[in-house]
Amino acid sequence: MAPGDGITAKVGRPSKYTVALGVEICRRLAEGEGLRAICTTKGMPSRNAVRRWLAENSDFRTQYAMARDFTVDSLAEEALHWARPRRLRTPTRGASMSTPSSGT
Repeated sequence: MAPGDGITAKVGRPSKYTVALGVEICRRLAEGEGLRAICTTKGMPSRNAVRRWLAENSDFRTQYAMARDFTVDSLAEEALHWARPRRLRTPTRGASMSTPSSGT
């Protein structure tokens, strides 16, 4: 591309769906990251583009729904963990479970 040849380089966010972008978005959603945060990352599409892809692409829509299900499951597990009394909580990886002292 030389100046004046009539060809311009694409600048800005991707607006066309690719499998790789769809997989990355869904992976990040499943890990609990919100769509707003994902879409503000350099190289990621706008939220409007993602919504358009959801309307136009049934494979992406299915993948996205599964990622959201994983997010909901993780949030529910986290809420239940913190709602339980401390002595009944499952320890996190690497932590040892202590038993309350009997006071004797």
